[in-house]
Amino acid sequence: MKLLTTAVVSVSLATLAAVAVRRWMASSKKRAIKTNAVVTDIIYYPVKSFRGIRVTEAEVGLFGFENDRKWMVVDNGRFVTQRQIPKMALCVPSFADNCLVISAPDAEPLKIPLDRSGPISTVTVWSYTGEAVDQGDDAADWLRTVLGRDGLRLVKLREGHDRVVDPDFTGSQGDDYLTGFADGYPFLVISEESLAELNTKYAADAQLPMTRFRPNIVVRGVAAPFEEDQWKEIQIGPIVFRGVKKCPRCKQTTVDPARGEFTGPEPLQTLKSFRCDPAIDPKCNQVFFGMNLIHEQKAGRVRVGDVVSVFV
Repeated sequence: MKLLTTAVVSVSLATLAAVAVRRWMASSKKRAIKTNAVVTDIIYYPVKSFRGIRVTEAEVGLFGFENDRKWMVVDNGRFVTQRQIPKMALCVPSFADNCLVISAPDAEPLKIPLDRSGPISTVTVWSYTGEAVDQGDDAADWLRTVLGRDGLRLVKLREGHDRVVDPDFTGSQGDDYLTGFADGYPFLVISEESLAELNTKYAADAQLPMTRFRPNIVVRGVAAPFEEDQWKEIQIGPIVFRGVKKCPRCKQTTVDPARGEFTGPEPLQTLKSFRCDPAIDPKCNQVFFGMNLIHEQKAGRVRVGDVVSVFV
């Protein structure tokens, strides 16, 4: 009965998503043109700044992929990332027995029940301040042992989380677009062609892996590198996405995700040679790699192999 119920719910969500897409297309008076680009990888990051989980398909919800950036490490309420503690790259989340399980070198795994309650605390992510659920002293002890810093706490999205994506980029003044504990947007897409182009300019012997840039969706088959910069509206599976802002890159990209260590100025130095945008930043203090997306449909599945369609 449980399997039947799950199947019915999945079919219902897919049907609702398809209906929503048709309504959106009718209201927008645009048509979707299939491209040669297909999804080749899907990654979500249960704990902000910890390692991601690669999957062949993922459910889309209100805040992005299910369980993406649902947990976060904070210090005195403020978010902590690899920018401050590069060893966070070595913390590996997974799910088992209705628990979030986090593993790290030379440490016993931390197991947090998915339904764990706790005190409500005030947390901050950049300019956003809201409430989250503290995940207990055992999590705090584990973080102190593994990351070597006192005062760290693990928190989880609370019921009714309502962080709105920056309306300056969504064009919406309401709560149509929400995100969890991501830096700013629920999805980041990068093409393999863009990474290959960067690697042709990268002076080091080793090639940069896609994991340096922490995308949610990786695609292959675009007509030219950085084509995703131009994607205003696309469809993948049953979900319509809007490209709202090129992703400015920070020093977190200089962390080697395999070692959990800063590696110097790269890849920012190479990106600065060809990935500035004078229209956005005339002084070239920012470099861009990847496209931030928001989603129109709040239910449906995205799968590896899905074709990218562009609305025209």
